[in-house]
Amino acid sequence: MGPASGNVLGDAGSVTRAGLADVRVRLSVLVRGAPASSAAELAKAPRRTILGTSLVLELSVVLTLAGLLTQWTDPASGPAAGSRS
Repeated sequence: MGPASGNVLGDAGSVTRAGLADVRVRLSVLVRGAPASSAAELAKAPRRTILGTSLVLELSVVLTLAGLLTQWTDPASGPAAGSRS
C-alpha cells in the first residue's frame, strides 16, 4: 500500500492507498489423484484424471479510514448533529 503513479494513454495519474485491504483465504484439497512425487517421477508418470475441491472465504472491507474521519470531524454529519438546537 502507499502511493502509485503512472501514465495511461498519455495521461499522468497517481493514487494513494491506505488502510485495510480485502482478506482472502483459500483451502484446497486433493480428493483423488497421484501421490506426492519428485520432479523426475512426475515427468515420467502417465496423465490421469484428478479430483480436487477448494473453498474461498473473502472478507471485504467496506469502511475506509478516510470515510470514518470525515464522518466524525464534519459537524454537519457527526453524531451530535441531530442534537443541536
